[in-house]
Amino acid sequence: MTSLHRNMRDTVGVGLMVSNNGNTGAVCAVAGAVLWLLVSSVVAQAPGGSARVHSALLALDATDLDADWYFTMDLVEQKGEGTETLVIASDPTRDPDKRRQLIAVNGDAPDAARRAQFREAEEKRIAALDPDATGYVHMVDRATLREVAGSEGFTGYSFTPRVQDLENVSEQLEGVLQLNDTTGEIDRLVIRNAAVLKPAFSVTVEDYRLVLTFEAEQGEQMIRTLQSRALGKAGFLKRFDSMVDITFRDFRRASP
Repeated sequence: MTSLHRNMRDTVGVGLMVSNNGNTGAVCAVAGAVLWLLVSSVVAQAPGGSARVHSALLALDATDLDADWYFTMDLVEQKGEGTETLVIASDPTRDPDKRRQLIAVNGDAPDAARRAQFREAEEKRIAALDPDATGYVHMVDRATLREVAGSEGFTGYSFTPRVQDLENVSEQLEGVLQLNDTTGEIDRLVIRNAAVLKPAFSVTVEDYRLVLTFEAEQGEQMIRTLQSRALGKAGFLKRFDSMVDITFRDFRRASP
């Protein structure tokens, strides 16, 4: 497995890079129902919309998911012909590297070896966090924002994303976010590759996609789902093809 792919998986302690406040770093995903976002035509630059988008991004970053909320993640990962389902619970009262606990693997309680594997992955995830390269404000390059055609009640904006570990190929990535015209909140954010990526020696990423959706929860805009996909080749022979689908649920704010 490449370091890029490993970083994508490290997001939840078994994968996908996520910052301390639950924000996404290096990930990839299947666009699916948001195809319209990826094929919209550019209709205008977005000088006024830039301020609206920035405000919405700040609101997402203000939610400190790991430190302030109890929540559960249902994670389904498809690798080749196999599928694995994990249930992960997060407790904000624990130390940062122990907040997320592996509760179930394919419906059964994990054994000691699997819990130890998960704990090691969590420790690595926490240690690798870069406070200067995380968060939604960092991810969206405001200078590249362009308004694109959107569905009724929503405005779309394309942008060049900043993704940790893919800085050297950022020009080959494209992002689109969906802003709710009524609430001013971001409901959906998509990142994909516009060309084959070669982020490191002997690593080729043919399909890199991420879809994040957000919903209002107890007065804050919270991440609800994360869908990702990575398809490519490491070295001359080893191919990787992984799809991850995460649902966040059971949010409960911790007591002050």
